[in-house]
Amino acid sequence: MKADLKHGTNVEVTLKAADSNGTGPTICITNAASSLNQEDLPKLFDRFWRGDVSRKESNHCGLGLPVARACAESMNWMIQAIKRPDDEYMKMCIKPSMD
Repeated sequence: MKADLKHGTNVEVTLKAADSNGTGPTICITNAASSLNQEDLPKLFDRFWRGDVSRKESNHCGLGLPVARACAESMNWMIQAIKRPDDEYMKMCIKPSMD
């Protein structure tokens, strides 16, 4: 979330409380991601993957989302990226796993 707030544009963070259907609380971060393609979504959680390969910044190594996924899974939560093809925004949601 820190990276989204620092580098993102039009970042929105929402928290949805648990509901009566048994769906647990959900945290969603919505961020502008017009350069992100549908093919990129599965790669977001790969170690060392960076969407912009031309970035030469040494303080970014592509481990943030893989670490976030590992932390979520260790608490039996799941994290997923959602982006509709016609939308310039991506939504990252973290919620309890239902298995």
